[in-house]
Amino acid sequence: MQRYILQRILLLIPVMLGVTFLSFMVMRLVPGDVVLLRMAHEPDPVSRTVRF
Repeated sequence: MQRYILQRILLLIPVMLGVTFLSFMVMRLVPGDVVLLRMAHEPDPVSRTVRF
């Protein structure tokens, strides 16, 4: 049982690195900037602060 748990923990390391790498690459390859896309819907920055 201890060997199984150790194997699972050791397999967790490359899985987490792979998920991190893939999510980073997806965010880098998506065109545009998330902040700029959200700001494009708000023409006036004053109306954004008043709404909050």
